[in-house]
Amino acid sequence: MIITKPPLIPLNEDFKWKLLSEILNVFDLRFCKQTLTRRGIVPLHRSVPTIKIVLLSMFFLVKSLML
Repeated sequence: MIITKPPLIPLNEDFKWKLLSEILNVFDLRFCKQTLTRRGIVPLHRSVPTIKIVLLSMFFLVKSLML
């Protein structure tokens, strides 16, 4: 049996999406990228999108657990 979930469609006026957007935008800042490099998280062109995906999935996991 194949179970499909509805696609993830962000709503710009939703405060949760705004919060998540602000959190994810932090990883585009130069200071954040410098900190990641100092901590040995390289290459940045692959690690920053990966971190964003993990945070996005954690955000919705917590949201679904609270329902």
